[in-house]
Amino acid sequence: MSAPSTNVETQKRRHWWPLYVIVACLLFGVVMFLTIFTEATDDDVTESNAAAATASDGN
Repeated sequence: MSAPSTNVETQKRRHWWPLYVIVACLLFGVVMFLTIFTEATDDDVTESNAAAATASDGN
C-alpha cells in the first residue's frame, strides 16, 4: 500500500485560514482570562463598599 499523492503547497494554502482563526481564538481567550483575573483580584474599594464600611464604623 502506497501513500496517497499529496500536494504540500496546496495543503499549506488551504490550511492558513483555519490556523489564523485558531490563533485569533486563543488570543481572545487569553485576553478574556486576563481581564477576568484582573477584575477578580482588584483591591480597590468601590463606592458602595466604601459607604457600607463607613456606615458600619459609626457604631
